[in-house]
Amino acid sequence: RVRAGDGHAHGAAYAVYLDMLEGLEVREGFEKAGGVAYFTSAGMVSHIRYRGATYFPSARRGARAYTTEGLSEPECRRLRGEWKGWPLNKCHVSEGRCRGALEGTAYTWAPLRLWGNCHVPQARDWQHVKTVFLGSLNALITAWDHLYEVHLSIASRVVHAGMETLNKDHPVRRFTTPHSFHTNAINYKAAYSLVGEAQMVHRATPLTGDGFRAAMALRRSDDSDLWTPAPERFAAQGVTTLDLPLHEDGFEFHFIVQTYVRASLKSVYDYSTNECGRDAELRAWFAHIRQKEHATSNFPEHLSCESLEQVLTTFVYSGTAWHTHTGSMVGENVDPCHAPWAVPTGKRTPDRARRSCGAPRTAFTQTVTFLFTALDMPELLDDYTHLFEVAGQRQAWADFQASLRSFKRTVDARNRGRVRAFRSFDPSVMDAGVGI
Repeated sequence: RVRAGDGHAHGAAYAVYLDMLEGLEVREGFEKAGGVAYFTSAGMVSHIRYRGATYFPSARRGARAYTTEGLSEPECRRLRGEWKGWPLNKCHVSEGRCRGALEGTAYTWAPLRLWGNCHVPQARDWQHVKTVFLGSLNALITAWDHLYEVHLSIASRVVHAGMETLNKDHPVRRFTTPHSFHTNAINYKAAYSLVGEAQMVHRATPLTGDGFRAAMALRRSDDSDLWTPAPERFAAQGVTTLDLPLHEDGFEFHFIVQTYVRASLKSVYDYSTNECGRDAELRAWFAHIRQKEHATSNFPEHLSCESLEQVLTTFVYSGTAWHTHTGSMVGENVDPCHAPWAVPTGKRTPDRARRSCGAPRTAFTQTVTFLFTALDMPELLDDYTHLFEVAGQRQAWADFQASLRSFKRTVDARNRGRVRAFRSFDPSVMDAGVGI
């Protein structure tokens, strides 16, 4: 939902805000990352706000976007723009801005009021700005959502805490085992090959060393929703006019996971007496995770069966469905001109598409990064009943598998009616955990 007080929405209902990236330092020859994309209540793109200017899509491919921002007074006075054949030849300078002659009156012309009044072609066209925004979004999902949140925060902390504090036969250690295979190994490799300065992710972005460090510090500065259940995250987005597959499938998948977690825990612990909170090893496990959390984290303060259920549900959901969703970006990285993480600047050329493509190093690094994360791992629909010593936990796993297979049929049926199949919550394509 568009933020309250957003003066650049122009009637849009929704927005994706990446403007916090615009202040990051980039290397010479590259565009700044960031921007804000606005969407109508029907989900159609309305416009993009980027570095103080507003860009609107055109019906003609390669057509220029229009904006008055950055015009000098002489340029404004010479302005003879055009909008759908209507001359915009009554522009004037007022308070240092290029304005339409009727601005601020009861008779302000609708196109002028909506678009900011006087308009001239800008050097950066719509296609170029859209490429910058898509590339920024692509990089942010990979570096923040996939690597930082899923890999290095939730999965890493839960798995490492289990290895440090729970004995091999502890029911919670057994519970997390199917979702823990290769997690520490892949995160160790990511630490020295992906997420550090001058490593693969950084080299594919336009950021300088200072810019990259600032970007990761910016993400670490706010973990206030890290452990928030997915349904609450969805509700907070305020999307009320669209039936998003992310929400439709995500709500149901989260319910299935939570039902499984609750059944498994209740087969071992008595919720009514908070038996979970009296388990010494669990208290050490819980404290180990809290110790790794940042000051802004919303990780539960106290251990109870209910808080344990929330943590384990988030852990399983994040390592399966959310890992699949944030990691399934191969299609966005095949074309080096679709969503390159780094977009070169330069003078306007007749071949606008060429200048909006990523540099060869960017395209190659993005492709290699995703190739290395496409290896086979244990699947969510595999049989792990041999890992559980408690009969109730074995039954909970069997029921979980039955629910997942039924849900797969539901997702398949929904996808047959969708314009584009959405498989982020298809259990048959999910790994059991963060292993790659």
